[in-house]
Amino acid sequence: MVQFRYIFLIVMFLCVYICSFDRTNFRLG
Repeated sequence: MVQFRYIFLIVMFLCVYICSFDRTNFRLG
């Protein structure tokens, strides 16, 4: 079940990336 591990890692990375992006560039939102 390597795909599940990759999917979980991608989801977590996306969540952190979106949170950081929304925090730094709040005017774009």
